[in-house]
Amino acid sequence: MNVSFTLHLRFFVFGLLACIFFASGIQTFAQEESPVASEAANVLPVPAQQAYDIGKVTAVIEEEEFEVDGNRAFIQKLRVQNQKTDEISEVMVGSEFQPVLEAQRFTVGDQVILTTQADAENNEFTVLADMYRIPILLFLAMVFLVLVAVVGGTRGMLSIIGMLSTFFILGWYMLPAILQGTSPVLVSVIASITAGAVTIYLAHGFNRKSHVAFGSIVAVLVVVILLSTYVVQLARLLGLGDEQAYFLQFAEYGSINLQGLFLAGIIIGALGVLDDIVVAQVSVVEQLLGANSSLSKQEIYFRALEVGKDHVASLVNTLFLAYAGTSLPLFLLVFVDSGVPWWVKVNNQVIAEEIVRTLTGSIGLVLAVPLTTFLAVYLLSAEDAAKNSKKFTHAGHGH
Repeated sequence: MNVSFTLHLRFFVFGLLACIFFASGIQTFAQEESPVASEAANVLPVPAQQAYDIGKVTAVIEEEEFEVDGNRAFIQKLRVQNQKTDEISEVMVGSEFQPVLEAQRFTVGDQVILTTQADAENNEFTVLADMYRIPILLFLAMVFLVLVAVVGGTRGMLSIIGMLSTFFILGWYMLPAILQGTSPVLVSVIASITAGAVTIYLAHGFNRKSHVAFGSIVAVLVVVILLSTYVVQLARLLGLGDEQAYFLQFAEYGSINLQGLFLAGIIIGALGVLDDIVVAQVSVVEQLLGANSSLSKQEIYFRALEVGKDHVASLVNTLFLAYAGTSLPLFLLVFVDSGVPWWVKVNNQVIAEEIVRTLTGSIGLVLAVPLTTFLAVYLLSAEDAAKNSKKFTHAGHGH
């Protein structure tokens, strides 16, 4: 009976993934047949690749300092050297209307990104595009990879591979499909379920425990999708609560459904928190089964649920703080004294979108605990716990 059940689960998983890619193919075909999508794809010009090089500030030729709203501001004239061609150029940084602040001030030795622009007479000149930050970002990434490898061991390295796989799915499939005019919601559903399957099975193996975790993620994602879609339409949120959304709206990227893009962000964000709590709950049930096989299913359910409540309490606050950290300017808008009542500010589309994003993700997080616990209690067995006890430890999910 257990063998038959496992085989059925395997066929279910592979069938689900096949359906996902089949749905992706249908959507792509429909998109090719759509006159709007086809016209957008054919009409949009391909932007010319602009040349960028790494340079170095060799001298600060001139520097004008003045004060803006109590802060030191600068206009600088720099001598920079292109590290690829060794060409020396003089560039102006900042202006009276957009000066360089103290934190942006350039000094000798700074690495920068250089490019060229043309004036009214089509004469090209060098401009400083930005500070060169790649070495700092690579250093931070290396610290992260080393810590995950040391602390997480083999399981940690597999999780990194899963993370890279998710990045590949988003960058290779999801983002290009959205830019081509495909429904952001459909694309995000396909991408999130595929990424969830890859990360779960890669990090935790192809076993019944992973089946339960993956099934729980899919079930909760369905609830989050239905809830967020209903709320977004009911509240008439358009997905315009972000300056990047305005840029996409008016840039020549074709027809992008910004409301769908907002929903897609909710779906992808929900997947990120569900992976943690779902695997944690399945692990708790497995440990209880392995520790005492005489416990009834009801006893295991309520004991695991108690652990899940602690997990939910910490993760809901973590989720809120994560959104608050990325939306700190919005919180300032609520609390600044502008003569507008606080409830009018909260009602604003920009802030309302962040509230919907946070609450829908939190609702999915809370629902995942009883649902995952129920599935794990009734689908896992003591034999599964004994089989996986040596192969699987809940590394990286202990809270």
